[in-house]
Formats: sequence, C-alpha cells, structure tokens
Amino acid sequence: MEYTKNREEIQSILNEYRMEECFSFLEAYQNYFSIFRAGKREQVFGNAVRRQEICILLKGKVKVYTILSNGRQLLLDYYDNRELFGEYILSNMPEDEGNHFYTETLTNVMGLALHVTPVKGILMEDVKFLHFYIRCLQQRFLQLGNCQPMNVLNSSRRNVAGYIWSKFCRKEEPGKPFYFRENLREVSELMGISYRHLHRVLHRLVEQGILERTSKGYLLKEAEELKKIVDQQ
Repeated sequence: MEYTKNREEIQSILNEYRMEECFSFLEAYQNYFSIFRAGKREQVFGNAVRRQEICILLKGKVKVYTILSNGRQLLLDYYDNRELFGEYILSNMPEDEGNHFYTETLTNVMGLALHVTPVKGILMEDVKFLHFYIRCLQQRFLQLGNCQPMNVLNSSRRNVAGYIWSKFCRKEEPGKPFYFRENLREVSELMGISYRHLHRVLHRLVEQGILERTSKGYLLKEAEELKKIVDQQ
C-alpha cells in the first residue's frame, strides 16, 4: 500500500467525498491525513494498528476472509465505500494475536489514512466521527450475518443470492426499486466461481422470476423469494 501527503490532493479528496459529514473537527485533523492507494489483489490494512492509523476506504472494493484448517478461504465480509479500517486502535483492549483475518483488494483502491496518536483525544469527543464509527459497525454486523451463506462451503446459487441480498439490505433509498448492477467479473472473483457460471446462476434467477434483466441492471422483483434461497439450510 502506497501513501502520499500531497496537501492539495488531500484537500480535494476531503471536499469531493464530503468528509465534513464524518468529522466535526476536520481542520484539526488535516495535517495528519495521508492518501493511500493499492492495486488489485494486494493485502491491505494489516499494518493499520502498527502504524497507529485509521483508514477510510473511499474508492474500490476489498474482501475480508480467514483461512480454514483445510486451506480454503472463508469469506467474512466485503467493503466498497466509506468503510473504516484499523479502528481497533481506538479501544484500550490488547490486540488478539489468535485472530488471523486477511483483507485483499478486488480492485484498485484509494482512501484516507488518519494518524491517530496526536488527535485521539479530540477524535473520541468528535460526535460526527462517533456516529460514522457506529454506522460502520452496524453495517459490519449486518454484513457478517448476510455473509454466512455466502462462503466457499455453500452452493454458488446461495452465494450469489446472499451477495445480492446484502446489497439490497444496504441500499440507500429503501422505497425505490433495487437494481443489481455490479461488475460481474469482480463478483465472480469474490464468489470464487467462474464468470460464465455466475451468468448461469443469474439466468436461473431470472427464469424463476426473482430477477429481471433490464438496461439498468438486474431488477429485484421478488425480494422474499431471494431471501428464501439465502435462508436455505
């Protein structure tokens, strides 16, 4: 992961991504921000605690997984925007060396890193940041539940249904129709299945009337039917 401290670029990113919505005292943190970037298939955020920084993913997509005793990956979560990493350093609990989680990029990623040590006292009194932190944790717990059927031990159909359902649960406008329009090559990599097989699964969901293929993407027509697939034992 590469870092830069170009002040003009940092200010541009703070404005573009409306970071004033996440921090009450943005000016107090400006000298402690840096920009991070990483390419596809890189392990990232593993050194956030060591560097005493929190990272906010602003662009790109990553997956979080662990390795089972048989050597296979178990998907735990995925993130694609405004997600917080390294927040463990905000607590006073010792790091658990027994937990081995890996964070791998699925695309090129970019975001902001905040060096916490000089501003921790301010940060822990920052109401906007604490609200942002809580929202991230809420999404994480929701996503962990949705990812349970979406791992390498289950069928591709259930995996894909779980992924679509998790996206549906996280949509920003609950009352509007939901279109699944992810990059399918990235989704196939996340699912650990071939691009062709992903198309077969989506085609089957269309045949069942759960999805409808449109120019805007796959329209979710029967959310309850999709949830039944996710909940199958």
